[in-house]
Amino acid sequence: MSSFYVSPTGNDGFSGSESAPFQSLERALRSAGENDEIILRNGVYRVYDSALIGQGHSGLTLRAFEGETPVLDGSVPLEAKDFVRLDDVKGERFASACRIPEESRANVWVYDLKAHGIPTGTIYKNGFNWPLRPVAPELVADGEIQTLAGWPKGRAMTRAEILIGREIKGRENSHTPEEHARYITAMHSGARQGGVPRAYFFDKTDSPMSTEEMLKLDAPVFYTASDELKAKAQAWLPRDESELKDGAKYETDAWLKGYFENNYADDMSRMRAYDPQRRLLYLEHPTMQGVQDYWLKLNAMNVLGELSAPGEYYIDRFNGNDVLYYYPNGGSIDGKRISFTALTKPALRIENASGVTLSGISFTNGTGNALELMDCEHCVISDCEISNFALDAIRIGETSGTITADPAYATRRGGHNNTVKACYIHDMGGGGVFLAGGDPETLERANHAVMNCEFYRLSNKRTYSPAVYLEGVGSSFTDNYVHSSPHVSVHIMGNDMLVRGNLIEDVCLNASDQGAIYAGRCFTWLGNVIEGNVVRNVGGRDNHGIYWDDGMSGGIVRGNVFENISGHCLFMNSGHDHVLEDNVFICSNSAVRLWGYESKRPIPNEKTHRFRWNARFAKPEVKARWVEHYRRLYPRLDRLYFPEDDGVYPDDPDCVFAPARHTFARNVIIGSESLHNGTEATLKYYEKDFGKPLFTAMTAGEAGFDLSSYRFNADSPVNDAPGFGKEWTERFNKSITAINPSKQTACD
Repeated sequence: MSSFYVSPTGNDGFSGSESAPFQSLERALRSAGENDEIILRNGVYRVYDSALIGQGHSGLTLRAFEGETPVLDGSVPLEAKDFVRLDDVKGERFASACRIPEESRANVWVYDLKAHGIPTGTIYKNGFNWPLRPVAPELVADGEIQTLAGWPKGRAMTRAEILIGREIKGRENSHTPEEHARYITAMHSGARQGGVPRAYFFDKTDSPMSTEEMLKLDAPVFYTASDELKAKAQAWLPRDESELKDGAKYETDAWLKGYFENNYADDMSRMRAYDPQRRLLYLEHPTMQGVQDYWLKLNAMNVLGELSAPGEYYIDRFNGNDVLYYYPNGGSIDGKRISFTALTKPALRIENASGVTLSGISFTNGTGNALELMDCEHCVISDCEISNFALDAIRIGETSGTITADPAYATRRGGHNNTVKACYIHDMGGGGVFLAGGDPETLERANHAVMNCEFYRLSNKRTYSPAVYLEGVGSSFTDNYVHSSPHVSVHIMGNDMLVRGNLIEDVCLNASDQGAIYAGRCFTWLGNVIEGNVVRNVGGRDNHGIYWDDGMSGGIVRGNVFENISGHCLFMNSGHDHVLEDNVFICSNSAVRLWGYESKRPIPNEKTHRFRWNARFAKPEVKARWVEHYRRLYPRLDRLYFPEDDGVYPDDPDCVFAPARHTFARNVIIGSESLHNGTEATLKYYEKDFGKPLFTAMTAGEAGFDLSSYRFNADSPVNDAPGFGKEWTERFNKSITAINPSKQTACD
């Protein structure tokens, strides 16, 4: 084994010894081979292309020098001496500066990115279910991503300010007279939602469209009900789109971004014109799921005329000007570390290698993913910090590129037995760790693991970007701490996953109809175990602790604590063979919401369901393997069937549409007496004592349950409750000790 050293003060012409280190990681990788080690000394390493660890590096260790923290930074430093005050710039390339508010001008600094040869990228349309396009570079100051100038500040526009006059059927009955009048005015003015691209995917129609065709659908036209918004839109935009060529007068690249239809699906569309007489705001692109006024939460983004708060910036890309305008905190750039993200590729890519170890390294500032592992075996990433990347922190494997609701969606190149442990992952535009691997036909396990990590402030640019994506077969997420994030935390798409011993809190803060743990749209994603977790403070509107959506089946939820959930502790939208045992629910409503399909065909997303069911059970050899694999958990699996496409909804517990064969037992509810809200339709396959034994108490004191430790007291009445007993409480207390409910974040 050979050791090679790297230091920012080294030289690639040196030998790579401790006393004569290389300067770049790339140079060290050219010298290193199998089972060697590369040791990074303290300092910042500027990274503008991917470093590649390949097959010839199997067994390689890449680590920090003991007691030091090397940083791989994908940003270009912007020196303070190269900034000038706004009043000191002249010339046509700076003509847009006249749009900056008068009250801000004394605090705005200018950096000529073009003169320094720094690419500014492009703002592309991205959003839920749209193909991912490159993310534009961002400004970083003292380690924090700064904010694109926009409006409003610190909140989003709602239907009181901007709307099209469209609501879900029935919800309009809840409108006040003022709201009703506003809706009528919007419709009569010509506001409209435009086309709905989501209606033209394979799972929704027999005549699907390409992305290019979808983008040609009509864009929304919004009515601006607010006088303040009307005045601003009139200042931002011309009445005729052709006048956008005047960058000194109008916002040439302003966008509307946020929730257009539901508070789980982000989208964006460029603003192109405004008609002040009819108060209509015209957009350029359709939004994926259309528009629904009730859920609107929108922000105008990339608006130079709104550069008015500390920490905001704007890049004038019009006609290749490439000028940065920045309003720094305190109005001064003195003493600040300012940089501009430039890395568009992963900082590090490991491919076709085994036994590689990364340890003690910080990765920061990029417009893509931080690390990617493809076709790797037994690799370990430990004690690393990853922040300020626009997409995901670590991707192990890749997807087919279609949307997850498409039956053709698949993963590949995930490898086996890769581990991420003791890492800090935070302030990400996307999510944490993507895990793919295993064989869905043979149920061969990937055996990837994410353990003892902390995740916070994720999903800042993209919804459905969780702390972990569990896809494929047989990976685990254990003993992690996930908190302070706007959306879902654990997303499961596959079989035999384990989520155990995690503390998940303060999540789904800017969302609705999501779950801290989410899975959906497949009757065959079986064997997933959720146990020994604490899930609490799930915010937003009607978000759930666990969300088994749209036919998700066979989930095993055991020995968890749920507290302060805005929706329900567990939401079950149809599905079969769920297990719910030995949990503690601290809630004021029904702990579980049961929701089944209506007795009509087709069921929601039936094309996707049929495709996925047939992929496993239409092949006799695959079905036989699955039946044997799951014989203990689901003994009636061989009897289940997907009905023919004949329009008939079978009233049969062996039909996969039926919410049958659930097991609910030995759960404790504190604050409510209701385990579930089951109706005759959702409970028709169960006996009257379904859900028992059950213990309920209105307060934690009555249950003898300590809310600070999430354990039962020695004298808890649960010890004497039928079906429970002292052995049960001792076993529960032992299962929850992996979690420290008072755990503090590393950023505190």
